[in-house]
Amino acid sequence: MRAAAALGIAFALAWHALWVTADAWPDVVGHRTGRDYASYHYGAVVAAEGGNPYDRVALADRAATDGLRKGVHPYFYPPPFLLGLGWSPALGLPAAVERWFWLNELAFVATAAAGLVWLRQLGTVALAAWCAGMVLMSAGPNNLVMGQANFAALALSVAAFAAYARGRVTLAGMAIGTAAMLKMSPGLCVVWWLARREWRPSIAAVATAAGLSVVSLAQVDLAYQLDFYMRVLPAFGSGDYNGLQVPVTMFGNHSLPNLLAQLTGSVDTLVGPARLGTAAVALAGVAAVAELGARGGRSAEAVAAQLGAVWVAALLMPVYTYEHHLVAALPAMAVCAAAVASGRLAAPWAVALGMAASILCFDLAQLKATAEPMAGGWVLQELKTAGLVTLFAASWRAGRP
Repeated sequence: MRAAAALGIAFALAWHALWVTADAWPDVVGHRTGRDYASYHYGAVVAAEGGNPYDRVALADRAATDGLRKGVHPYFYPPPFLLGLGWSPALGLPAAVERWFWLNELAFVATAAAGLVWLRQLGTVALAAWCAGMVLMSAGPNNLVMGQANFAALALSVAAFAAYARGRVTLAGMAIGTAAMLKMSPGLCVVWWLARREWRPSIAAVATAAGLSVVSLAQVDLAYQLDFYMRVLPAFGSGDYNGLQVPVTMFGNHSLPNLLAQLTGSVDTLVGPARLGTAAVALAGVAAVAELGARGGRSAEAVAAQLGAVWVAALLMPVYTYEHHLVAALPAMAVCAAAVASGRLAAPWAVALGMAASILCFDLAQLKATAEPMAGGWVLQELKTAGLVTLFAASWRAGRP
């Protein structure tokens, strides 16, 4: 079995290396506009010049000065995120996005390695599912090509899972606190810890996040940090991501609020029943995570399933869950595969999980091209949401006593 696992890991690495060199890297070099990374870059540029990185007009003006883009999406990440981007303004956007690609690739490798360490306790099936998901899920390439930052947060979080499984709970909390200052969603793990009455990792996570916020004052003034926490962050619930001009109902938004928007007719932001429904989804998600922490199983397999469920809940709850966010479903996919193999999940789950994993890995562009000419294309648009719901249900069930 060890030889088979080693062969699978080697094949996955070779497959990924081939894709990076033959497709992804040439694609990134050919696009000087920086795609999604441009928001990070110009946020760092404005902050370095003493401005407010959450002022979308300032970002757009700075981008226009460079003459590389007509506009830029607003920056809406926590202030400590910019601590890792101090090098970007000096390079300029074209060179910075190329460096970011390789940093992102390192985060991909770190995520893969952390997953192998964490999932080794669950056996070969979990390791095989992890390797397969890492190289087959279309969200992985989407992150690297679009210049997204999900692998950095995922690498820290999976490393936290591995540390927690080995009893290093303070280190796990510190890793989650750091990840939450890149993307807010890992903070949901603190809710799970609190429900389990595990104070050390909870305190470590909060203290780490607070410490990083203090350190980031060197780059982002206190007034601008307060602007994020008091204006930008509270508006996330309505779909107003600091003025992001992207319809909630776009093809490729896989969240439950998107489904509510489809059903109620909301488009750009959530209003009326869709907004109330989104609040209910958020409350239900937090309650489900807390209930799972308080009453879930205590075995290694059950705990791993609960952590997978936490991350899938963090995908279903926000107003926007784009394709690149779906890499957060990888832990749950691996843990559920192991649960089916061990009998913790009954055999019928194998069919449902196989269908869910297949659709979550399927290339979004091909799915969209198939759906658009069809009268019932709306159904295909929501298939990945259905896959996430299935994965959450399976993870939640596997995490029970």
